Amino acid sequence: CSQGSNRAVGDKPIIAVQFLELFCSVSMQAMLVVSIAYWLGRFIEDDKIRCHLWTVCFVTLLLSVLTAAILPHRRFYFPGEQLAHPIKVEMISLQLQFGRMLFWVWLAGCLVSLGLFIRRSIQAEAFLRECRFVDPDVVSLKRLIGSEQHSGVDRKEVCLVSTADIVSPFCWQFHKPYIVIPESLLLYDENELKFILKHELAHLQTGHPLQVFLQRIVEIIFWFHPMVWWASRSSALAREFMCDDQAVESKSDIVCYLKALLRIAEETTRADQP
Repeated sequence: CSQGSNRAVGDKPIIAVQFLELFCSVSMQAMLVVSIAYWLGRFIEDDKIRCHLWTVCFVTLLLSVLTAAILPHRRFYFPGEQLAHPIKVEMISLQLQFGRMLFWVWLAGCLVSLGLFIRRSIQAEAFLRECRFVDPDVVSLKRLIGSEQHSGVDRKEVCLVSTADIVSPFCWQFHKPYIVIPESLLLYDENELKFILKHELAHLQTGHPLQVFLQRIVEIIFWFHPMVWWASRSSALAREFMCDDQAVESKSDIVCYLKALLRIAEETTRADQP
């Protein structure tokens, strides 16, 4: 009976048990890392530092997965010991079954999440190709904001495009940096439009597209973890607050910027109504 049980838990079944241990360990580490990041963020008033803190959080989550999968570490249980005991054999059998099922469920979730990410990226690239370049005589980043270079992003190289298919502006960067604005924004006063463009440009200058890509990779791996999704929402909120701060410099700027945001919110509300 002992020899049969030993053959029943060969190398592949042991891997199933190890995956179960790794899954539980990494999930607990993710919960701890996100909790620490949130706790530290409560004492940080600078939105830029808080944004970097969430980036460090996502990097730490990726490193925890890599170290757990590659580096040797202490096992909680060794299935090859004392298999003659009937209770232990039954317990190992349950672990094997649950470990296999958990692996395939996790892998299926990762593949679905990865497929959605690739699909959205392809759709975004196709959407950008359908947008129209804004005439520099109508709106010019150089005229409104300037042409100096910061953080590796030259404002002269940013592609400013517009479309009637959206009501809220956004930025995108894969091969080239883009700022996409609704066509209705072209009718805004230049003072209002300037702050909206400065907000989107701040995303590009601070490397937010790369941070979002890193965040998406973590979301694919931890698709099952509610704390990771909560961290993603908190990180996105910190990025928006940081870019808001960089878009304005005085109280008068804040008033003008808020007017522009209010107009965008009103247009979004009208677009959502049937």
